Amino acid sequence: MGSASRKREEVPAVDDEIVGGPGLSDADARLLKDLMVEIREERGRLSTAELIEEIVERSRPEESPSHHLYEWNLEKAHSIYLVERTRHLIMRVKVVFAEMPDKPTRYVRIVTTEGKRGPLPVREIMQSQDLRVALLEEAREELERWRFRYKLLSKLAELMPVFDAVERFVSKR
Repeated sequence: MGSASRKREEVPAVDDEIVGGPGLSDADARLLKDLMVEIREERGRLSTAELIEEIVERSRPEESPSHHLYEWNLEKAHSIYLVERTRHLIMRVKVVFAEMPDKPTRYVRIVTTEGKRGPLPVREIMQSQDLRVALLEEAREELERWRFRYKLLSKLAELMPVFDAVERFVSKR
């Protein structure tokens, strides 16, 4: 049966729950979601850079509902920028191992046994049973987040057996 004659699977409409993450309250997350929807309705689809610029511009006026989300003191804002820029730079470091010169490897973010989250070289992770277990747990949790995020997309349904196989492999460790 050709793809033209297949009946398209209806994807149910859902109202996602909007919640904040570290440093962002649920109310502020909903405020930002509403602002993004408003911008989309007014300007159409924007690139991430354009959307960010629009949100910042709409947040500049003191009477803006999202004004409080930003540090407008330039000295303080610069310090925050430097920390975020350093975080961005650290996450972009690539390590090329001598035994695998053609395969650059990024640092991997994992939760260590001390409860600290940060970048570690793959070689160090592979030398520690605790770090390997933490890495596999982090991968399993990310797989669950990814699976949940995309489960409504019918095209990914055929990948579910792959997800299940990865989960079985990780849980054996």
